[in-house]
Amino acid sequence: MPKFVLIDHSLKNLGGHHYPYAYSVLEAAQHLGWQPILATNRSFAEQSTLPGSWRVHTLFAHASYSRYTLDTQAMNHGWRPLRRWWHSRMRARLAADFAQDCTRLFELEPLTEDDVVFAATVSELDLAGLTHFLGHSTVGIDCDWHAQFHFGLFEGREPDYAAQTAAAAAMRASLEKSLWQSARQRIYLFCTTEQLSAQYRQLDVAPFATLPYPVHALFRPRAAPATARLRIACLGHSRREKGYRELPQILRQLWGDWFGPGRAQLVLQTHRGRQQRALKILVAELASTHTTDAPDALASKALDFADFPLPLERYAELLCGADIGLLLYDATRYYARCSGVLLEMLCAGIPVLVPAGGWLAAQIESENQRYLDEIATQAAPAVPLPADGLFSIPEGGRSLLLTCQWNPAANAGEYLRLELECLDATGTPKRAAAIVGARQSGLPVRCLFRVAPGSHRVRALLSNAWQQGTAPAVSVEWSTLQTAPPLGALGLTIAEAREIPRLLQELLEHFDHYRQRTRAHAAAFAEAHSGNQVLAGLQARATTRIARRIAGPMTST
Repeated sequence: MPKFVLIDHSLKNLGGHHYPYAYSVLEAAQHLGWQPILATNRSFAEQSTLPGSWRVHTLFAHASYSRYTLDTQAMNHGWRPLRRWWHSRMRARLAADFAQDCTRLFELEPLTEDDVVFAATVSELDLAGLTHFLGHSTVGIDCDWHAQFHFGLFEGREPDYAAQTAAAAAMRASLEKSLWQSARQRIYLFCTTEQLSAQYRQLDVAPFATLPYPVHALFRPRAAPATARLRIACLGHSRREKGYRELPQILRQLWGDWFGPGRAQLVLQTHRGRQQRALKILVAELASTHTTDAPDALASKALDFADFPLPLERYAELLCGADIGLLLYDATRYYARCSGVLLEMLCAGIPVLVPAGGWLAAQIESENQRYLDEIATQAAPAVPLPADGLFSIPEGGRSLLLTCQWNPAANAGEYLRLELECLDATGTPKRAAAIVGARQSGLPVRCLFRVAPGSHRVRALLSNAWQQGTAPAVSVEWSTLQTAPPLGALGLTIAEAREIPRLLQELLEHFDHYRQRTRAHAAAFAEAHSGNQVLAGLQARATTRIARRIAGPMTST
């Protein structure tokens, strides 16, 4: 039986996303006739929980995540001579250790031409170690080798990349050296998002393709629990860029209608005691005038803390038991990065709140835009937006739909910011903001706003969201509705932090709509993010019998 060898040296336990990724891919490979081989970090000690038919090797000394890599996951480095010397020395050591661990692995698992090797989570340092091993070995001459990068090399968005020449030069030099020293073997390179692939393609050292990120079959819609309390889940590692600092404003602004009466609850997965204590203190302050419930009882109604990490089954139960997903990630740091939590929530049919202007928003915006196409058929005839953006709302208008065409001269990575000012009788503005991107095939881009009660004059302001220059939109029109339909379909996107309470309240008030829409889309989303789709992505690049092996069974299903 041919082997499918999946290397993930960052796989240390069953928590997090490394294990469900490996399980999804290896299960699909086994179904298609491969012998699953899993190579993990040395600290992995849970082999007994894995399928008995797998062969598992706990060999690798280091994880992929390191301060010495060149990608954006790494820490910043000073460039004094001593620091440069130490940095270079550690990089060489980490690459050498990876090469040595590969030597040991393939001594235990000799390869033939039908075998496949997939390094699922690599940095350029790991690739250097892998190609050093291959360059000094005849192992796998007839095999296909696949390596996947999870983190980018540039910060910001495409218009920002041209100025980052030092980052590009360093990564280019590393990749060129690695690929040169293993020229005998066929190595195919991948990324987890199209935005990441585009970054690496700019280096012009090798083709990079995008693989779908697989989601375990445990993450599917489940029956809603018999409770009136809506559970708003903020899950995963509580790193700084994941927005925990925004939770206090959510509790404060939604306390009276939602958290105080026990109609909503924050579900937080964190191991940081300071975060827990600060939120419990805030809840006690907000509840200080409450006369019937003790502070601890109120805290348990408003907050529910879960451990991190959790075993896969418990984590899936926690996530699938949520009603709304809250992903308050930094929009720029996560512009090109994949989020396993987001994919799991969408496969489980859970509507989400995510940052606008990047990969995370793109996962829901195509369906949101199709929904707004439906809304457009119910709106009044569209009117061109005045040059100053100021106009009067017709009597009875409760919602405002803005529609534009994307400027064909706009660059990749440009986004449109729309800000709506609703003016009451005194001229006091109430503001709401949104950020949207281009649609495929030149379809119109739409954004739906709620008109503030008592407002008869509004001003729509358009700008380029993150870049200097004009707004990337032309032919802007507005129309009104005398109803207040939900603003989206699978969830909503966040233009800026102050918008979070307003958008979350929208999801809560129209929860049945968002749940129905997201659940209707869940099956298609799960199919697109399966282990089979990962294998199909490998097939598209492969030159050996992997293509025939995958294409045959998959075509017949």
